[in-house]
Amino acid sequence: MLTVGVPVYNAQHLLERCLKNLCAEDLDYRIVISDNASTDKTEEIARAFVHSDSRVRYIRHESNMGAGNNFLFLLNSADTELFAWRAYDDLSSPGYFRSLTQALRENPQSNLAVGGLHYEVTQGQPLPIQPVPDVLPVELARRRKVLLKIAEVTWFYGVFRRGALRKRFVDAQAAYSYVWSLDPLVILPFLLEGSVVTDSSVTFTQYVCGGSAASYRPKGVIACSRLVSQFCRHGFAIANEMATSPGERLRLYADVLRYSNSHGLKFSRIAKRAMLWPYYRLRDRL
Repeated sequence: MLTVGVPVYNAQHLLERCLKNLCAEDLDYRIVISDNASTDKTEEIARAFVHSDSRVRYIRHESNMGAGNNFLFLLNSADTELFAWRAYDDLSSPGYFRSLTQALRENPQSNLAVGGLHYEVTQGQPLPIQPVPDVLPVELARRRKVLLKIAEVTWFYGVFRRGALRKRFVDAQAAYSYVWSLDPLVILPFLLEGSVVTDSSVTFTQYVCGGSAASYRPKGVIACSRLVSQFCRHGFAIANEMATSPGERLRLYADVLRYSNSHGLKFSRIAKRAMLWPYYRLRDRL
């Protein structure tokens, strides 16, 4: 069975359409809303769905525990074999969860199932759908290479085996003190161990408004450098766990560095800010 956890805080503008999308799924699964002490109409919207659909449960916290802890609360409170998170502003195509849970049932060696990706953009030009291949290489080195190349941050919202996800999420939170880029760090071990299965028949839609995610990006050269250091250090620890020889360990270290550059913070951006640091210091004093 599957639990879908929906962490929310002041989500009144888009929560209703998110829950309608989830409730339209013809699947016997649990939808659990964890409210971080919202001050808007989030509770009213959520309770309306609790009354109309027996699969929906609403939990309200007395105080805001922070985004990361709210995600972890949902994961810890679930007792089903499979688990997925859903952001209150994202959507998925019909049959999304049915198809991905079936993919995991048919591939017991896999711990994460993902579909294609579509961006709902509020500003600028629409972005093309990012498909996933129907078939991945069987040989681990080739499979790992393909997964690292095509992986999207939104795979964090795929369907996981709960036990495997909990270990990786807790490990990442303990080693990494940032919200920005926590999601790609959580999915990294699934990529390196090749335990991802894909289904091109379904699509995840991420709402992109441009402002919310950027608020978590660290500011300044020192903070950015610390983020990259923590990201890579934990990635290297995962590589050490996966490697079966010194040569493979070095190759995995290189994979971690490339992955950090593409899914964390770009190294060139940090270097540029470091070179311009004296200018910023002088400008702030004037």
